[in-house]
Amino acid sequence: MKDFIVCCVPEEKSSYFVKSREEFKDKYYLTSLDADIPFGEPFIFQGKAYCQCWKDNTKRVLVVREFKKDPPINLDDKRLVTCPACGYEDPESVAWADDGEHECTICQSIYEFCRQVKSTYSTELVKEHMIRSLEELQMEAKNEN
Repeated sequence: MKDFIVCCVPEEKSSYFVKSREEFKDKYYLTSLDADIPFGEPFIFQGKAYCQCWKDNTKRVLVVREFKKDPPINLDDKRLVTCPACGYEDPESVAWADDGEHECTICQSIYEFCRQVKSTYSTELVKEHMIRSLEELQMEAKNEN
């Protein structure tokens, strides 16, 4: 007996509440499972990579979403920390330390990251120096001698 149904939802619905098993089966059905797989473990199905978003044990629904297996080519100078294995840009990374090791929320790969800080400066005029003419400077010099 295939107990759990696996439903693939678009990213914007990855936290959507399951109202009924039938609703999800009709809209987002991917496959059924004979066994209860460990929650959180990413997997490949029909050549596509999926991460598990959440699981409803009562309704027997496992909600997953597809993720890219091929990372972006250039991972330098990104606004958010980006997993080099799957390309996931973690929005929580702005609060992380300046460097360290992290496990990807999506594919569970472990990678190192390093924050790069670029400095910019702003200025505001406090007092402008009066620039005098050459004649004024010469006249002042003659008067002092």
